[in-house]
Amino acid sequence: MERQASYSNRFSRVNKKPVKDCSLALDDLEEGTEYQFRVCAENAAGVGEPCEPISLVAKPPFGQLNHDRVPWWTILAYRGAIVNS
Repeated sequence: MERQASYSNRFSRVNKKPVKDCSLALDDLEEGTEYQFRVCAENAAGVGEPCEPISLVAKPPFGQLNHDRVPWWTILAYRGAIVNS
């Protein structure tokens, strides 16, 4: 999976190992920042082209932020869509 923040002009990879599940937890998103995410399939033949990017604005889980600890967000990739939970 790759992401691009609204203030950046390039995508960067967010995972070091292939993701076999339909979810990936990210703990370094900035609240209120718009991000684009895209996913690439990988198999024995190599890495495919990325899908069309999907945009979302980062917000804390359940709509509340606990300022006493680092916020975290979970991004779910399901059937080509990314949902902020």
